[in-house]
Amino acid sequence: MRLSILFLFLCLIFTACSSDIDPSADEDYSNYFIFGTFFGECGGDNCVQTYKIEKGNLYKDIIHQYPGSGPYTFQIQSLEKYQTAKALLETFPMELLKEKESRIGNPDEHDQGGIFIAYKKNSFLKYWQIDRDRDKIPEYLRDYAKEVERIVDEFRG
Repeated sequence: MRLSILFLFLCLIFTACSSDIDPSADEDYSNYFIFGTFFGECGGDNCVQTYKIEKGNLYKDIIHQYPGSGPYTFQIQSLEKYQTAKALLETFPMELLKEKESRIGNPDEHDQGGIFIAYKKNSFLKYWQIDRDRDKIPEYLRDYAKEVERIVDEFRG
C-alpha cells in the first residue's frame, strides 16, 4: 500500500511556485486545501481522516480513502469546524511551497502514521506526505504539523 501511495505521488507533475500565492485566499472555486492524517497498519474508520476546504466550506471524506488512492467522497461539515480548520490556511507555512520533495521525512515508515496536505491554487497543485516524527521534518514545519494533528484529533472526537 505504501509503495502504491508513493508511486502516485511520484507520478504527479508539479508546476512552478509563484511568490504571489496566498493560501488563505479562497475566492476561486477551483482552489482547495486538503489536510489529514493516515496510518497504514491500522483498522477501522479512524485510520485515515481527510478534510477539504473549498468554496468557504469544510468537507470530510466519509469513506476514509488513503491519500492519492482513489476518489474521495466529501460531506459538508459545520461552520464551527470550518472556522477551526481555516486557521490552517491562515498559518500555512509558505516554505512548504518551496519543498522539492512530496515526501518529507519517512511518513508511516515505522507505523507512526503520516500527515497529508494538498494545496491547489489556480494551476498550481502540490501534495505532501509528512512524517509525524518531529525530528524527521524541517523545523519550520514542526508546529504546523502538530496543529494539523490537533485539529484532526479534535474533529475525530
